[in-house]
Amino acid sequence: MTRCQEKFCYSINFFYPILKRYRSEGFLSIKKTLVTGLLSTRSIACVVAKALKREGAKLVFTNAGENIRERVERLTPDFDGKIILPCDVSRDEEIENCFKELATHCGGLE
Repeated sequence: MTRCQEKFCYSINFFYPILKRYRSEGFLSIKKTLVTGLLSTRSIACVVAKALKREGAKLVFTNAGENIRERVERLTPDFDGKIILPCDVSRDEEIENCFKELATHCGGLE
């Protein structure tokens, strides 16, 4: 076996358990993610949330008001989303409160 082949075999043996874990659990299985803008099944946020869920991320959602909260609540069961936080980005105090609540509910984001 040549030196190059030895290095390649060492790399495969080293990385295989890591890749196997990600393949079975999902690439983002240890991550928490904040999803904003989930309004309908046709929104970009919905497509992103599906991809994040497929890769194993824990999802937290926001809404920009009480009238939008109902729409978000109808969509989040598809993503196992149990936390919906108010966050109107036009109000600085709501953004600050959103991140404070994130810290208490799930220890912040990664």
